Amino acid sequence: MESQENWAHSLCKLSHLCIRYLASHVDNVAPCLRFIEIYTDRSTYCNSSDIVNKIYKYLIPRDYFSILRDIINTKIPPLMSETVRPPTPVAGEILKMVLAPVNLAVQSQDTIFKQEIFTKLCSEVFQSELSEQIELFIVPSLARSDQFSVGVIVKYLEDTIPGRLRIPATPSLFSVLLTLGHGRLDTFDHSQEGSFLNVISILARNTIVPDLPGEDDESDRESDSMEFTSESDTLVEKCLSKINATEFVRGIVKIAERAENKVSSSTFSGQTSKRSASSENIRNICRICHQLLLYNPQAMHDYALLHSLAFRPFFLRETWNTVCVTSQPSLFGSSTPLISIISRGFKMSPLERDEISPPLAVFCSLFRYLLVTIHDTEFYGNTGNGGSRLANWMPFSLGELVPMSLSLRDIALGLIELAFPESRPTVRDDYKHAVNSVRDSPQEKPDDRDIAIWTHLFKTVVSLVRQLYTRDTRRQFCPTNHWISPGITLPLDRPQDVSFRRSRIRAYRPFRGLRVFTREELEESGPPLSTKEVRLATVLRELPFTISFSQRVILFQNLIQRDKQEYQGEQVNFLQGPSINILVRRTHIYEDAFDKLSLENEPNMKLKMKVQLVNAAGLDEAGIDGGGLFREFLSQLLKAAFDPNRGFFVLTRDQQLYPNPTANQIHSNSSAHYFFIGRVLAKALYENLLVELPLASFFLSKLLGQKLVNVDIDHLDSLDPELYKNLLYLKTYEGDVEDLGLDFTVTVEEFGETRVVPLKPDGENILVTSDNRIEYIHLVADYKLNTQIRTQCLAFRNGLEDVIGLDWLRMFSHRELGTLISGAEHDINLEDLEAHTNYSGGYTPQHPTVTAFWDVVRGFKEDDKRALLKFVTSCSRPPLLGFRDLDPPFCIQNAGSEPDRLPTASTCMNLLKLPDFQDSVILKKKLLYAIQSGAGFELS
Repeated sequence: MESQENWAHSLCKLSHLCIRYLASHVDNVAPCLRFIEIYTDRSTYCNSSDIVNKIYKYLIPRDYFSILRDIINTKIPPLMSETVRPPTPVAGEILKMVLAPVNLAVQSQDTIFKQEIFTKLCSEVFQSELSEQIELFIVPSLARSDQFSVGVIVKYLEDTIPGRLRIPATPSLFSVLLTLGHGRLDTFDHSQEGSFLNVISILARNTIVPDLPGEDDESDRESDSMEFTSESDTLVEKCLSKINATEFVRGIVKIAERAENKVSSSTFSGQTSKRSASSENIRNICRICHQLLLYNPQAMHDYALLHSLAFRPFFLRETWNTVCVTSQPSLFGSSTPLISIISRGFKMSPLERDEISPPLAVFCSLFRYLLVTIHDTEFYGNTGNGGSRLANWMPFSLGELVPMSLSLRDIALGLIELAFPESRPTVRDDYKHAVNSVRDSPQEKPDDRDIAIWTHLFKTVVSLVRQLYTRDTRRQFCPTNHWISPGITLPLDRPQDVSFRRSRIRAYRPFRGLRVFTREELEESGPPLSTKEVRLATVLRELPFTISFSQRVILFQNLIQRDKQEYQGEQVNFLQGPSINILVRRTHIYEDAFDKLSLENEPNMKLKMKVQLVNAAGLDEAGIDGGGLFREFLSQLLKAAFDPNRGFFVLTRDQQLYPNPTANQIHSNSSAHYFFIGRVLAKALYENLLVELPLASFFLSKLLGQKLVNVDIDHLDSLDPELYKNLLYLKTYEGDVEDLGLDFTVTVEEFGETRVVPLKPDGENILVTSDNRIEYIHLVADYKLNTQIRTQCLAFRNGLEDVIGLDWLRMFSHRELGTLISGAEHDINLEDLEAHTNYSGGYTPQHPTVTAFWDVVRGFKEDDKRALLKFVTSCSRPPLLGFRDLDPPFCIQNAGSEPDRLPTASTCMNLLKLPDFQDSVILKKKLLYAIQSGAGFELS
């Protein structure tokens, strides 16, 4: 027995000597290779197969795999391409030397022995930079070997500490495991799936590292995602291409599908449930996706894994369930969901952050990507040509979206509190260094990774909340006041406390606190904003709809009033001070205004404007403009500018106005005209003048975008209903799409001429297929809604911004902006109108004719009430905040006692000239005739 032990020990030492000889010599290596081949083969031994175990238990701790790596690099010739065929006989034997201990470990029952072999293989062969021989021959050969499975290895790479491996994570190891897992994910059992996903997620977090924002990064970006632009090394790009491979994506999706059937289903309401292996798979998939999103701002478009999962409703449901059940354990009673902690603005530990941020960020990114492709009939669950199939695109019902949107709203508001914690201004670095040098522990610097994670999460959550809110404004599915947060109040009596100045807000960097201020900045911009002020400014820029519309309107008017004080001063009340004096012909109101109010002639449209009108005979009209003439002029000018017959705007099917795509062919300098019209509309807003302009919602959406954003495809229904219907038919077409004969072009008709426009480079040679039809649908919609009118919208928006800052207007949705321009859509409140009406010419509130007038108007239909309001004020909609804000006030003047005379109006003064009718029946008849015929307008 003792001799057998000595003999086995001798074999171990000889094997080790042979291995070392192979690594250090070039010639006469065959005997050593033959020795290793024979004495490490179990079939060599009759009854003592455990001798092979002893040999490898001796070799592995003595750098077996490290020496073997040297042998691979020196004994296998360099390769030009990937191969699984040994380039030389020696290469085949070396491959066996790699496989032999691995296969032995797979069959062994000794857990410690298995773990040592697998970790040594990965750390000594695959962890450091891969040679050509390993990358192009050894790894592919292992991947194709029937005897080898990466699913067995990964379990032994996991550490007992969550989120860590037993060996350092490197891009090389990441690349190897992805290659070994290629095409093998379907063969894993449930335990191996979990281990593989866990290891891959840890490697992704440690190797796919974005260019994190530095301490001095003060760029003011307005993108929807973090912008990382550093060049990644080649190996990381290879890892990304392997993650993007079809087989890998298909395997991950199938694992997610299997997890769907096993994960707890009682989680949507936010109740906690015991975490299962399947739910861990969902979490690990989210961690991988999260790293891709952090790494690349175009990840949703560049990585097939992300957009494949976005179109899997089950995955979105399970991801949201995961978000809801992720909780903070408690020793006292039930645990607290982490989304509740975020919603309250409480700071989290890094462990809690890494638990909640991946599933939440991935859910928001994937769901908002899906929502862009979902049209309203699918979103709201209506059936169309595809029957109930349309509803299957949506992972959630409207009933589920209501509480979800509420949670997301609160999360977004909580993230604003986390982004701007209570803090004091930062001091200069030299002072900080002096203080830290005498401290026991220097002041803690913000973690760049922490900043990147929270910033990305904030962007994605806010973006999704905005999308859901936009759907709700287009067609309501949430209760009234659902989006309004009771915890936010505006300082309506102190508009100076609300700042939109970008230079001031930029002093606060999200999730990093205040930056260092220079003396010049403090002198120019004043002291930094308080935390409360910067939070409020952020809410107004990012989530304005969480504050009631009426409060925002009051704030908007207060901001304008403060701006007027700066530019116009108090002297304007006495017809003094700086002003714009303009002489225009009533018959050429647009042409004269375009010339005299151009940017070159009048650079500042915020000044008080005084108008002198010239009648058709060429004579100046009598009277001094005390404000009424200007309002009449501005109203008529806007009607002329937006008149479709002038060619700058055209009508949709719903009779809504949007820029004419062919305006540049009608007017050579159309951009200057759009800039001018934008200035004039902004001037109307600036002067609180309501103008009844039915502007198309997609046009208003583009004006409010942080950039000239792409608007939703559903707006196409208003612009071109036939095209919209055809695109929906294409989306749900069940046959072979190629049979339709479509390519990536669009046909445009302009003034009787037809031309074909490619939607993408070489689009005329790219057929529309089932795989790319979604892209085709959105490119067509983008061309119709964006590309054709991009220049016009940009010029119009620049003109708008010349008078009113876009940040002020972005407090409102496109629907609210339409209300701001044209007035409220609710019924006219006659009690409010009567309470704020003035009387002149002998009329009083108690006069019999006045009393009869109000009795008659109360009996009007709503359409007649609106016609009356339009007759007197030129706008059929009431002021946003009631008739107390109508300027000048609604006034009824005695127009004499002639019984045959019709009521007339001076719209510039909001004045109704009402004859003293003695009979209420005659009053009603004459009044209806006047307001319904549109006759009786005059200028007093």
